[in-house]
Parts: sequence; structure tokens; C-alpha cells
Amino acid sequence: MMHMTPLIYRRRYGYFTGGHLMGSSTNTKSSARAIPEKINIDGKNVEQLYDHLRSHSDLSAEAIRHEIDTILSDINFGESLFHVLGLEEISFLIENNRYQEKAHGKNDGTYIDIDVEGRVGDKNLFLVSETGPLMKKVARTIQEIMKKSPGRGFRLFSCSITSRRQARDRRRLLVLEETGTPDHTGSLPGTTLQYSGSPYAASIETLRGLLKKGEDILIVREDIPGMDDEPSLKQFLLWLPREKFQENFETINMIFQRKGISSVRQHFNTIVIDGQMFIALSTLVESARLTPEMETYLSDELYSRSMLLKSSPVSVGEIRDILDRIASARDHEKIDLITHMQRNKQKEFLIPLMVMLNDHNLEIRRKAFGIIRHYVLNPDAAMKNDYYWSTLKNIFSAATVPIRREKDRLDRSLFDEEIMNLIRFRGLHYETMTEKESGREFLFIRINGTGIGKGGIRAHRSHVSFSGEGALSTNMLFKCIGLGVPWYTIGKGGILGDLAIKELDVAARDRVRKAVLEAYADFLYYRSDVGPLSDVPAGDVGIGGSEISVIYERITDNAMKGIQAVLSREPGYDQEMRILKENFGLNCANGALLESLAKNRDLVKKLTSPAITGKPGPEGLKLRTGATARGLMEILSAQQNYRDFNDPSLWSDRARIGEALSLENNFKEHAVKRIAMLTFAIQGFGKVGAHFARMAAETGASIKMISDASGTLVDPGGLSEIAVLSEASLERGSSLEEIIKSNTFKGEFIAANSTLPLSAIVDVVVPAALEEVITTGETGNPQAIHEEAFEGNYLLQGANGPATVEAEEALENRGVIVFPDILANAGGVLASYMEWLKGLMSSFGYRTIFEWGFVHRITHNLVIHFHPDALEKNIREISDEVYEHSFAFIMRWSTLETINLSRRYKVSMRRAFIAIGIQHAADEGRLSEQFSITMDRLRGTFAERT
Repeated sequence: MMHMTPLIYRRRYGYFTGGHLMGSSTNTKSSARAIPEKINIDGKNVEQLYDHLRSHSDLSAEAIRHEIDTILSDINFGESLFHVLGLEEISFLIENNRYQEKAHGKNDGTYIDIDVEGRVGDKNLFLVSETGPLMKKVARTIQEIMKKSPGRGFRLFSCSITSRRQARDRRRLLVLEETGTPDHTGSLPGTTLQYSGSPYAASIETLRGLLKKGEDILIVREDIPGMDDEPSLKQFLLWLPREKFQENFETINMIFQRKGISSVRQHFNTIVIDGQMFIALSTLVESARLTPEMETYLSDELYSRSMLLKSSPVSVGEIRDILDRIASARDHEKIDLITHMQRNKQKEFLIPLMVMLNDHNLEIRRKAFGIIRHYVLNPDAAMKNDYYWSTLKNIFSAATVPIRREKDRLDRSLFDEEIMNLIRFRGLHYETMTEKESGREFLFIRINGTGIGKGGIRAHRSHVSFSGEGALSTNMLFKCIGLGVPWYTIGKGGILGDLAIKELDVAARDRVRKAVLEAYADFLYYRSDVGPLSDVPAGDVGIGGSEISVIYERITDNAMKGIQAVLSREPGYDQEMRILKENFGLNCANGALLESLAKNRDLVKKLTSPAITGKPGPEGLKLRTGATARGLMEILSAQQNYRDFNDPSLWSDRARIGEALSLENNFKEHAVKRIAMLTFAIQGFGKVGAHFARMAAETGASIKMISDASGTLVDPGGLSEIAVLSEASLERGSSLEEIIKSNTFKGEFIAANSTLPLSAIVDVVVPAALEEVITTGETGNPQAIHEEAFEGNYLLQGANGPATVEAEEALENRGVIVFPDILANAGGVLASYMEWLKGLMSSFGYRTIFEWGFVHRITHNLVIHFHPDALEKNIREISDEVYEHSFAFIMRWSTLETINLSRRYKVSMRRAFIAIGIQHAADEGRLSEQFSITMDRLRGTFAERT
């Protein structure tokens, strides 16, 4: 891109620094017009503009001369500041304005609906007719641009343009420019000079005083005397938090427009005040057009409307900035931040509040927890449909169920300190990576808790956020403790960014994907404490077996490098040794062991195998395929068989293991007969939905609807080709629309509608795709339904959070049986846990991992039954039937315990399942701060003692 030569640069006013282009030369090429003295542009600039248009546009020489002549002699910009524009920007406006005038000219020489919009360099340019619809359109576009760059500053200059020949032809030029990201002090590039000796200075000090009182709006009126032949102006300076402004720029402008008042100029800038980003919006109108009453009205209306404006959701980037501030903030600054979050309630603030539950200062921890409780008990409308808020509300509700907390005391609810110890994060890790070949930016996130973190990795261009991963990670905790899985806790992570990269060829796309996945593996290994004793990720949306393989191989590479560094005592080897010892359980004091590992990558792969699950091939677990769907089937089977098999001890007591195995076939026969009588509708025909559809069809059940993003396949008599459809989806990744086009199936395909199964008149509705698709309010989500449209008898939640907490409650009040997602789809994490056990057993032996308390008691019952010498011989492998029976027995036992507690206390199955998990956590000592010491001791001593 060529150098952006300043072309029009007017006198300084207010918030931009300017000057005159004082050129004495008036010689131009013969094709360019001589310049009137009143225009502050020299001839050289006009020459450059003419030459640039000739070489870069399709305009003829005559058209270019006409346009330049019009700019120089006929267009009235007023004597105001004109923001710096270069050759390419001016050329863009001239060329596109010309095209628009040819399309929209009227017989009287005026033009309507001029609409020029584009980005040139770092500026967004708009030149539009000053009509209501077009001004609304531009304001909305500016709002969207700001939302897409969270945490960054913007400035705008806008002025009205009139033609000296046609006074009725009014247009507006707007120039929007991004100014950068606040540095570690919270300052934006270029703003410090404006704090002193500028029109901002007094306003900033006034606003600081208001902020201390809980007020975040300031309006200042000022008279601007006319200069030369300019009219006097009245300035309305409005200060608003950025998150409010970027939702309401259009609304603010409407206050003036509805009264028929057009601004002469308008500009805003972004200023950081005490760590918070504000927009200072200056609107200047001719004083002569305002009566005293109108001036007072506009000022009052600006305040009254701004006071009640809704803030935009806090973005991922803004939360990242807040987390950065917390990391370096002093205690009093954290208290101020907590106070700000109390006054400015935003559901996204739950994440930084959760981070502060780990603060060294008890007062900060208690204040942060108090605000979390306040959010949970006093939600706004946005929170009620938020997945993380719903998760925390369910936890607080379940904590009131009076069950056993201590062995020698009466049943009771949880204390605040116990809830805090249970739900707080051990670490929230994040970093930004720019991939070199594609230039794409990716945000890496990983969250883990006190214990051994467990949770998948999601990769998506937009559906990865701190709040989303926080909700999913906390739900992972309750899936694990509800199932009675020892040690497992909060864990989840993601890659925010587009890994599809469709504009690249296949080879380049594969290189970029591998580079991003390897960078994420480095992030996990070196900065997120991933390892078998610390945090064990798995796949999730966008991360399948092939992606897990790349991450696994890279983790192994890093472990190899670490072992070699420890052996050679390279600089930084102590950090490598800490990772290998505390996260992987490797005894780095054993030189002979390190030497053997350094020479044998296969041995190192055995060490790193339990660090990540979902691996394809021999390092993985056969049971892992379709595990979530298998878990759904076990949950439904246990519920359907409750009349005949309602004692959870059948599946959990060691003394009854023989009886349970002898009744296995009888249990399955009863379940198949009962499920075969049910009708199903499945939303989401992917890894979970397609597997479940196949399993349900094999029982003889009727599946009336299935859907994916491409549409819904419907057959009121039951779809007859489920096996073929499932294979096409799972093996080839085909969408339903693609499958239908290449095959002939009975039934009707309704394109572009994926919500039909949610409102189907069937027995069991299985949402297995997206979050928050069944709600109680208007979400604006075309993929969601209101709970009143739900017609099923059972809601079997295969996805994470498909129904909001209020929708669940409404459905339960209507008599719908709701299987909570944290129980219903827990089969995935249970299979991952067993793959982890397999890896640990291979490296350390069964007796070792049993003595450290890693083995679920039901799993241990089955191991001892099928391998009586497992402890004595410290066996390194167990049979597949142990894994299969263990999976089924744990799912059935958990379901029956949940149903029984739900009936006993007349609470929802969700509250019951969480309450059971809290009891398991109490038995492990997780409700006390002592648990973190227990985990530190495990990581510090496991290597030496094995």
C-alpha cells in the first residue's frame, strides 16, 4: 500500500491535532485545475490525487477533473477540523461517490441514497446521504465494528457536507479509526497527551469523582465561539462506558434527530479512566438552532436515556484484559474492581470473580464470593439464560439439600467457605498465539481446579469464551464427583479461532492446523500444568482423534526434551524436572530410569499416555467410541427398569458383584423391551446423536425425527434407515442434506430447520448439539425454542446445557422427566477416566494406583472379581470386560442414587445429582482448604514413592 499523503488537514479543534498544509505552489499538470487561495491544499497534493485516480480507478480523465473541481470549489466542509485522510482514502471516496451519484441522481441535480462504505488502510470510511435510514445503518455498522474488537480503543470524526450549488444535498462523512489496546497501566496509545491541557482534563477529574459515587455518566455543555465567518456552536460532551456506548450509538444520535437537529460535527475518542474504558462523544450543533428550553431538554434527555441504556455483553477480549489487571493489581485495586462488578452487573464478570476466590487475601476472597452469591440470587434477564450462571445457581441450590457432610454429625447444608473451596479454580491459563503462515490469531484457554483437572478441548471460531469454559469446567467437576470418580475436578479448555481456514489449499491448511495444535500442546505442557497427576484434557467440539494425536505427540516431544535437559543439566532444567515430577509422576532422581527413557520414545509415550484421553489406536480405549451415547442409553435403561432394579447397592457393593453380573442379561432384556416402546426425536446428528440413534434403533424403538445444522429428516412412522444414516454421519462426516441427496430415504427432509425435534410430539426428546436451545425467554436465537413448545415426556440431555435452568424448572413443573446434562452425558468423562486408569496402570501398575486412591470402588470390585491377583502382582493391564461392566455399573448406580434422593427430598434430579456429588466430595475432604495441601503432597511425593 502506498504512503498515505495527508491531503486535507484543517485547523485544530478539540480532540484532534491539526494544522494547515501551507504550500505556495499552484502549478499543476494541465489536466488539473488551479487551486483557489481559500483552499488549504497545495498544487502538489492535487497532482498526486489526479495521478492516483488515473492509475487506480476506472474514472475517465474528464470525470476526475470534474470531481476534483467540485471538491475544491463547490463542497462546503465548513472551517472545521478534517481528520487526516490520505490519497487512497480520498480516492476511494471520490471514485465510489461518483458511481453512487450516477446511480442515484435526480432531475433537479440532487442525489438521494448516497451510500459509500469501505475500509482503506486502518480507517473505516462512510459517505452517506444524511437521511434517517442511512444514518441508522451507519451507526449500527460502527457499533458492530467496535464489538468485533473488544478491549481496543476507537476514535471517530464526523462532519456534515453540503454543496454550495445544492444546499438541500446534505451528506455526512464519517471516519472511524482503531487506536489500539490499553497497555499494562490501562492507558491507550495517544491518550495521555489529551489528559493534560485539553478539553478532556476537567471532565476526567469530574468523572473520577462521580465513579467513586457509583455514577458512570457525565454530560458537559460548552459554548464554542464562532471564528471568522463560522457560526457559534454548542457542544454536548457525553461520557459513557465503552460497553454501553457500543450498544447504543444509534440510540444516542436519535435524541438529536427526533428533534430535527443535525450536528455540524461529531467526534468521539476512547479514554481509559481508572482502568475502565470510556467513550467521550462530542456533538456540536449551531447555537442559533437551539432555544434555552431545547438545550436543557437535550442535556436532560441524554442523561435520562443513557442512565437506563443496556450494556453490551462483555467480550472475551475485555475479560482477558480484566484478568491481566487482576494478575498485577494491588489489594485495594482488586477491591475497587469487585465494587465495580457489584455496581455494573455483567454475567461475564463471574469468571474474574471466580479467579479472585484464590486470592491470598481472605477479605478479597470473601468479597468476591459475596458478589458471586449476589449474582446467583439476584440475576438480571441476561443471566437467566446464561450457562455459567445456571451452573452456579444449580450448585447453590443443591448445597441446601441436607445430606451427610461429616460422619459423626447430623445432615446439613453447605457453609459458604465449603462452596468456595469446592468451586474455585486452581488455575485459569490463557495466551494469544499468531500463526505465522496464515497470520491468524488464536486465543488459548485452559481452566483447572483443585485436584486432577478433567475436561475437553473445544476449537471454534466463536463458541469458545472464558465464561463458556468456566461453565463447562465446573460442570465437569460435578459430573466427576456425582459419578464418584476420585480426585477428578474442574477442567476445560479451548482454542478460539477458525481452524477451518477455507481460503488455504489442503496442504497449507494441514500445516496451519498442525502448527496451532502443537502450539496449544506447548501451552498445555509448559504453562497449564497438564499431566496425569495434574490436568487431563480430552477432545470436544472441533477436536477429534486426529487432533488429539497431534497434541499427544507434541506433549511426548516436550517430555523427551525435558528428560534430556534434566540429564544434561541444561539451563532451566529445574523447571523441566518440576513438570516431569509433579505433573507426570516421574522420579527424576533415578538416573538409570531417565537414561532408558531418553533412548526410547515408546517408553516416554507410556508415561505421557494418561496425560490426555480420546487417543485413537492402542493408546486409547475401545470403550471411548460412542461413550456419551452409551451413557445416555444406560441412564434411560436404569430409569425404565427402576420398578425391578431400584437398589443402587446391587451395582456398587463388592459382596453383590456376583449377583449383579448374573442379572446383567435380565437387566438388558427388560431395558430393551421398555425402550422399544418409546418414540424419539434427536436434535444433533453428530458424534453423540448418531451413535445414540443407532443404539435406540437397535432396541426396536421408533425414531421419528433427526436433525443437524442442514435440516431435519422426519417420518411420522419412524425412520427405517438409521444404521445407514449413522454410518454416513460418523464415518464420512456427511450432513443430513448431503446424505439425502445421495440416497433415497423414506420421510421428508426440511432444509435449514434444526429445531423441529425439540418440539416433536414424542416420548423422548434428545438435544445432542447446542447449548441453550430450550429457554423461557426471547433470546433471539433462531436455533432455540420456548419451553412451552416442548411436547416430549422425557428430556434426555445429550448436549451440555441445552435447557436453561428456568426452562428445566418449567418443564419439571409441567410433569416432564428431565435428565440433567451433567448426569445424562457423563458417559464421555467416565470413559476418559478409564482410559486414564489404563495409562497409569501401564506405567505404574494396578496396586500403585489403587493405593493412591485413583480407582473407583465399583471398578475395583470388578478388577478383583476378574483379576484376583491384581494387587499382589501389581498387574499392568486389565480385561475389556472390566471396563465395560465398570462403565455400565457406575452409570446405573449413579442414576438410581439420583432418583432415590430426588424422591426422598422432592427435588429435581439435577439438584439430587449435585448433592450426591457434594457428599462424595465431603468424603474425600474436598470441602476444606486442606484438600489443596493433600494434592500438593500427592504431586510432591508420588514420584519418589513409586
